[in-house]
Amino acid sequence: MKQQQAAAAGGGIAGPQRWLDPVLYVQMLEMRAAGASFHAIAARLNRFGVKSAHGGRWYGASIHRILVPRPVQAQGEQESG
Repeated sequence: MKQQQAAAAGGGIAGPQRWLDPVLYVQMLEMRAAGASFHAIAARLNRFGVKSAHGGRWYGASIHRILVPRPVQAQGEQESG
């Protein structure tokens, strides 16, 4: 079921997170949708021994970067603000 959800989401992975298992990505999304904070998701992954891309611990900021991707700017486009 989770693999079907990941496939339906186009793998769910874009950009620098291509290393991330689509099933794990879907699980992260489900935890977030259930109200878990980024820190709580990271703590759970660490507790179950899931390694990050570099083989280390997860941090709330890492989860945030994966689940809340920044918009890609066109070349030559300037940031507003």
